[in-house]
Amino acid sequence: MVAPAFVPLAFAGALGCTAYATYKPVPTGCTVMDASTSVAAAYEFQTIDTFEGESSSSPPFYASGDNTPGAAVTLILGTPPDGAPCGSATALEIQSSGFNDWGSLIGYNNFGSHDESAYEGVSFWSHPATNSNKALTLQLDDPNTYNGNMVVSDGGIVLPTPPTADCTKYPTPDGGSSSTGFTTDPATGMVLSSGSSTAPLPPNGCGNDYQAVILLENGWQLVTIPFGTYQQLATPNRVPNDELKATGNAPGTRLITSRLLLFTIRFPKELGTDIWIDNLAFYRHKGWTPAGGDGGTDAP
Repeated sequence: MVAPAFVPLAFAGALGCTAYATYKPVPTGCTVMDASTSVAAAYEFQTIDTFEGESSSSPPFYASGDNTPGAAVTLILGTPPDGAPCGSATALEIQSSGFNDWGSLIGYNNFGSHDESAYEGVSFWSHPATNSNKALTLQLDDPNTYNGNMVVSDGGIVLPTPPTADCTKYPTPDGGSSSTGFTTDPATGMVLSSGSSTAPLPPNGCGNDYQAVILLENGWQLVTIPFGTYQQLATPNRVPNDELKATGNAPGTRLITSRLLLFTIRFPKELGTDIWIDNLAFYRHKGWTPAGGDGGTDAP
């Protein structure tokens, strides 16, 4: 099994980000899912969703996209054509097509506040369709990037409210979702702003998500994304700064892993996406413990 590859960000050093964590190949087979196995590289998981026993009409994610006529994001809970991985019965199929402005996204409903400082990162099993786009941008938010009063305007979706929020929400014409001229990095497809007409946010402004770009391989693959891979891209509200001073201690990132508030997956424009995912979780290697505490306040 070939491990999923991360798309490198050549400009990370120029932005002052810390070095990305080195990606290590994921062990082959489902034995890595069993913490009792003797396999040295086995994992332990804290499950977010197994996509089992849920109504096919009520997937756990909300979906949003730009205003391209006829474009659509579809979420389907069911049985993949060649079966779900590691004894699972069902998985989540994500289809996105027709978007030509900034693209589309899905976000986990009622994600709440997670203290994951005892884990190494995010994991899930993936299986792209043969002709599918295989590049994804994963986003995590903490109190430096998300305020509980923020509202996604597309479709009238209201995001969940965390117990506390430290950044300040500043209004944008479209809530940061649907403006034309959406600015992206040409090398990675990462979203850099909510539109060319949007003024730069002040240092205490919300919205500068922690992002990681991954490139999926064919067939079922266990994807592991270390927290150190998630980086902020925009300025001047990259942390730490004079207004947002709290940071986490996970190696390679300022993300406060003890107060994760949102989980989002973005899909690029002008590319058709058809991907199955299963067993979304936080992971750590068997027996792994963090080197020191997290810089944030543990979630209640």
